[in-house]
Amino acid sequence: MYNLLTLTLLGLFSAAFASCYTKCRFHVCSDRRAFWMPAADMSFTGELCDKKAPNGWMLSRVNSGEALIRRHGRLIPISQWAPNGLTQKFSKHFFKTAPEKMMMFEDTSTTSKGSWKVMPMSGIQHEVMQGNQGDYVLGKCFVLPLNNWQYVNKDKIVQTNINDGADRYIDCVSFITRT
Repeated sequence: MYNLLTLTLLGLFSAAFASCYTKCRFHVCSDRRAFWMPAADMSFTGELCDKKAPNGWMLSRVNSGEALIRRHGRLIPISQWAPNGLTQKFSKHFFKTAPEKMMMFEDTSTTSKGSWKVMPMSGIQHEVMQGNQGDYVLGKCFVLPLNNWQYVNKDKIVQTNINDGADRYIDCVSFITRT
């Protein structure tokens, strides 16, 4: 049976999910929305998908813009966010997309012979935290605008390239951080 503290924490966590930005057309393929943040320069989300793309399509070779943080119903560029007590402001590229190396077996013949191929898929990573930045990212909703990307199908074959994300409030992915 759940105790009161467990139910309270579950309720707070559910409320955090509900209050994160929901207008982004992209999402983490696994449908998770909150992520532990590992060491810097490592993807912490896994692959990114488009809610409207055919089933199995993912994004590859993604280039992102400056992350936005959701505070009091507004989206603020992370480099302009200055909460009381923060000792080092965040850079414009604190959160960014990064290639996620995915090994894939490519069958090159009708026999059992083939080869392994590394396909760059995209996830989200962060820079090294400076000062007390780690104290300020816990449980926050971030929105990462995507500027350009490739679509790859379930076989990881490039289907099309998009060179200009038209709207940073829609061509984006949102997530909640956990440290």
